[in-house]
Amino acid sequence: MAGGTWFEAIGPVRVRRGPAELDLGPPRQRAVLTVLILNHRRPVSTSRIVELVWGADAPDRGVNLVQKYVSGLRRVLQGVAELSWTEAGYVLVPDGTVDVERFDALLTAGRTARAGGDPAAAAAALAEAVALWRGPLAQGMGGPGIEPLRLRLTESWLAAKEDLFDAELELGRLPDRLPELRRLTAEHPLRERFRAQLVLALAQAGRPAEALAEHDRARRRLADEHGLDPGPHLRAAQEQVLRMASDRAAPADPATPPALSSPAALSSPAALPPAQLPPAPRVFVGRTALTARLAELLAPTGPPPLVCLEGTAGVGKSALALRAAHRAAGLFPDGQLFADLRGFGRGLPADPSDVLGGFLRALGVPAERLPQDLGERIGLYRSILAGRAVLVVLDDARDADQIRPLLPSGNRCAVLVTGRRRMISLTVREGAHRLIVPVLTAEESRGLVNSLLGPGQTRDTAAVDRIIALCSGLPLALRIVTANAAHRADLPLARIARELARDRVAALSVPDEAQTALDCSIGLSYDLLPPGHRELFCLLGLVPGPDFTLRAATAMAGAGAAATERGMRDLEVANLLERTADRYRFPHELLQLFAQERAHREVPAARRDEALHRLLGHYLAAVLRAEGRDRRAAGADLPALPASSEPSDPSDPSDLSDLSDLSDPDFPDADLEEDDLESEFDNLMATVLHAATAGPYPPVWQLADALRPFCKQHARTAQWSRLAGAGLAAARRAGDRRAEAAMLLNLSDAEHNSGLVEEGAEHARQALALGRGLGLGRIEASALDQLGRAAWIRGALETARTLLTAAVDAHTRTGDRLGLAVSLSALGRTEFDAGHTEQAALHCSQVLRLARTIGAAAVETMALVEMGVLHAALGRPENAARSLRAALALARDGGHRRAEALALARLSLLRAGGDRPREALAEARNALHVAEAHGDRWIEAECLNTTARTALATGDTDTAAARHRAALTLATRLGYRRAELQALLGLAETALRRGDTQRAADYAGRARAAAAGLGHLPLAAEALRIEGRLRATPDAAPDPEPATAPEPASADRAQLGC
Repeated sequence: MAGGTWFEAIGPVRVRRGPAELDLGPPRQRAVLTVLILNHRRPVSTSRIVELVWGADAPDRGVNLVQKYVSGLRRVLQGVAELSWTEAGYVLVPDGTVDVERFDALLTAGRTARAGGDPAAAAAALAEAVALWRGPLAQGMGGPGIEPLRLRLTESWLAAKEDLFDAELELGRLPDRLPELRRLTAEHPLRERFRAQLVLALAQAGRPAEALAEHDRARRRLADEHGLDPGPHLRAAQEQVLRMASDRAAPADPATPPALSSPAALSSPAALPPAQLPPAPRVFVGRTALTARLAELLAPTGPPPLVCLEGTAGVGKSALALRAAHRAAGLFPDGQLFADLRGFGRGLPADPSDVLGGFLRALGVPAERLPQDLGERIGLYRSILAGRAVLVVLDDARDADQIRPLLPSGNRCAVLVTGRRRMISLTVREGAHRLIVPVLTAEESRGLVNSLLGPGQTRDTAAVDRIIALCSGLPLALRIVTANAAHRADLPLARIARELARDRVAALSVPDEAQTALDCSIGLSYDLLPPGHRELFCLLGLVPGPDFTLRAATAMAGAGAAATERGMRDLEVANLLERTADRYRFPHELLQLFAQERAHREVPAARRDEALHRLLGHYLAAVLRAEGRDRRAAGADLPALPASSEPSDPSDPSDLSDLSDLSDPDFPDADLEEDDLESEFDNLMATVLHAATAGPYPPVWQLADALRPFCKQHARTAQWSRLAGAGLAAARRAGDRRAEAAMLLNLSDAEHNSGLVEEGAEHARQALALGRGLGLGRIEASALDQLGRAAWIRGALETARTLLTAAVDAHTRTGDRLGLAVSLSALGRTEFDAGHTEQAALHCSQVLRLARTIGAAAVETMALVEMGVLHAALGRPENAARSLRAALALARDGGHRRAEALALARLSLLRAGGDRPREALAEARNALHVAEAHGDRWIEAECLNTTARTALATGDTDTAAARHRAALTLATRLGYRRAELQALLGLAETALRRGDTQRAADYAGRARAAAAGLGHLPLAAEALRIEGRLRATPDAAPDPEPATAPEPASADRAQLGC
């Protein structure tokens, strides 16, 4: 452990760089780091950190303190770890070794070696694992969430000791451990396996009488102190000793003991079990029978339970579920998962695929490893939960189809669902237990009101009874009314009852009309607000997204930030809004529905339209400012939305020209930073999708266009396609052909990036036709470029060359130098693949000059990568390395992950050809990790092939074959012919190294025929070289049939080395 950087949580937490230990700051800052180390590479929410660090003593400023300590840790850990923020929480990515992770890996390696019959290797790995112990996990740190992890790691360490002693028994070395075994049996008298190993160690040392005496002492102690008989380990040890004695076996050569069962390998102690349950309700009254029934159903005494709580809106299903879940949490030590399915909320219900993505991340799956396919996510989710005891709570489900993908298959899990609809099919097919949640009885309602208000305000029992009757036993209605009464303690409860009675009293007599009762109770709180706050409440109900910031609310209100903040603070006090950090939301969707209804009843239509337009203008202005950064990072290979040829109509409410700059003196930093745009993305999506059907339409395509670079840079391919599709639909509804052309091109780009090349090409063809018809030169040029790149992906090089040449000509005519650089870059790649190296080099030089002239850093970065590839192909490794290193620096500086992955991959190939193949393999694996994290499947296929080639350079043919096969599978699915051909050639080379000439000939022949047919002359030449080596190999396969493609020209053959 002397070299490198070590993050140590076994024992006192510390970080060491070489021999030096970093100063981690004050105790609370160290505690925050402890949580992040234990959960490294997984997001941890701020609230979870507060809970683990402070527990029940959490201060009001806990969130702010966490942010302060994270800021301090970033300074301390600079250069040794990346500490970043995601929408799910803080993520620590150490650049070094984490001891708990190392322990887990060594423990697995040791057990695997022992199962494979290699006790020496097992002993070596296990001895290294147990040597990592410096004391209990996170020694010196308390907190309710740490102790279970500490106990699990201690158990894992003791189990590792037991496995080590078993391996040393097989090697005849267990007598050397006698002093340690005596100490461990004294410290852990009930740990039978240690006692059995002590017996066997004595026997192996040639002391069978002492061994039997030790067994007898253990037997008597179990019987006298605990009333137990010896277990299987002690019985097996006794039998072996007796057999050794009867056979007069030499003491130093005892019979190997029977295989002893060991505790199941525990989950990695480095990962915190998910604890996603929201806080249980602080005040909970009644529901005694239901609570008891839930406790009975959730107890792990039978088949894994699926329980559905059903009932009308506002009846308290979620509160009951959370109370039961918190009470049962101890029965599920492997964690609790929670998801709000938004079945009846504003906007779209939660997508099961998205919910599974969140669950898998919480269970330790890195974001870059998440499958994209729903079926694959379901399979991975169920595989992880098999054998684990996890409680899954699914709140506000829409229907059974939304629930089924989220059901685990493990027999130790339980699922608790809440929903408004009766889910009879779940009972029929999945055996669900359905429990109906009724309204509160009068007695339960009285208990709730008394608990919420206290005796001082509930002396007027007649008023209390009147309120209970008017609220019809709905807990949510009672909570809202009592919260308002508590806030306005000067208001007599009788007056609250009278005002509540005046608002649609008659409708409250309908038992099933929950909305009516709730409408009255919310209406009372609403009516007590000042007029300006009432309008703000109504307008906020029109926000399409799940939550909103003060900036968004200020835009809706059309007032200053200070006035809006005062209004929102009063709404929060009245329990009509709730706030988490800097975001606001309605506590219940019925509150938002009420706000919408009152908005349509009380706020003039023109005022409502103006508010929505201002919100759209706020979002558009903020995204456009952020988009300036992202467009450069993403390469800006599509034109921005073409401006309308019609002048702005000042009377048209859909014209946002006067709303695109919502600068407020209270918000001098109104730009959305990258983290802000990430956290605001769901609201932006919801707003675009809402306006796509309801209008106004122009902001829909403007926002869809503005968000394209962010989606491309951050691999949001599915959401990108939905945004572009919404923009296209809005453009067609509005009859704006120019916007339709731009959105067709946007959708084409989104589909191309998600692997739907044919669908993308079809939309590009539509954009091309529309662009030509309207005389939109830039649309025409970009559509030709898109079609050319699609043809290149398919391997149709001649078609790609024709289309890309046309794109270059069109960009030249329009004067679009950025578009020209992008198309020239794609044309250069096409010429290189065809074997026209000189022409490719000419195009690459042109791209570099153009990119540097116009300041397009992303395009310059990719051009430097291509220049490095060209230098390498021409036998200039030093020039290639210089270009690639320059590209890597630019890529990392600009956050251009695609170019970073390619530069790393090409550099690794250069190193693989030198004397540092293992460094090359490490670099190739890093490139693959970057590609996977970015979600670029095309580059992932390239990097899989690169990893395989560098592995082969180290002599690791197994890894090479596996990576090439993975690349072949992925490339075939994508229709990416170049990567497919490279994988076939790699498999041929690997088979040849293994001496499997028949398989090598098959792969090489397939690659040669396909490459020659497509015009991939360099790859066809490589296949010919492999076939030539095969013919020179003794017992080689017969000559394959010659390729039927045209023979390359002599100049090309010379370049290719044919």
